[in-house]
Amino acid sequence: MPNDFLTIASFGHRDVGDATGDTPYKLFTLTGNGPRSGVEIHNGSSSLSLWLRCIRAGDPEPVIDASDRDFAIPPGQTLALAYGEQIDIWIMNSSQTSESSPFTAREVRG
Repeated sequence: MPNDFLTIASFGHRDVGDATGDTPYKLFTLTGNGPRSGVEIHNGSSSLSLWLRCIRAGDPEPVIDASDRDFAIPPGQTLALAYGEQIDIWIMNSSQTSESSPFTAREVRG
């Protein structure tokens, strides 16, 4: 997906790891690197989608499943969102099991 709406002045925190399909993972738990104007999230899996729920910062861990998600990133694709630090982003993969799949996410500073 081309980045045609985020003005990038610099990058903030980077979050790289593995998402599972049975436990939500909160992106960017580190704080204090300047205001965030957006995020870029890449699904590194070749077979599983990456499911996202975006909620108000500080709210409890959400439920994420096939019928309750905000975004689905197909295998090998990237999603750019103009979401600031007032939004917490949680991810899971589509396996709905403990199977893991790689992701990379980074904060964009405007």
